Amino acid sequence: MAKRLPYLYAEGFPNGKAKLIPVNGGLTHQKPEGYPFHLIQRPSLFQSGLLSSKSDTLKRVSEKPYMEMNPEDGKRLKVEDEEVVKISTQDGRFLRMRVKYSLRPVSGVITAPYPCSLIEEKDIEIVKVEKLKII
Repeated sequence: MAKRLPYLYAEGFPNGKAKLIPVNGGLTHQKPEGYPFHLIQRPSLFQSGLLSSKSDTLKRVSEKPYMEMNPEDGKRLKVEDEEVVKISTQDGRFLRMRVKYSLRPVSGVITAPYPCSLIEEKDIEIVKVEKLKII
């Protein structure tokens, strides 16, 4: 009969230690000149698809859409927390969205709530972020 141990593999792994091999994954999309950010979608607490957008109750309690940006990127672009910016794709599509500083996205990555009109079939879109000019 096998000896009972306080936890799994308490006496070591049967085939020795695992060999960890780094994956060349992550954000592999090439960023063209002038488009330094990867835009990815984050889940929204109140938005799950087309039907939830039809609910007046959910519209009243849902948050206003905002973009999360690493504070380092914001300072480099001279964009303040809570400022509205323009996010543009290479093919000319754009939207305006409020910035919220967050340490969740790493430098070079921004997030927008699902669904984001700039992200079509892909999971990631290459974009640039610009301060809006005050006239």
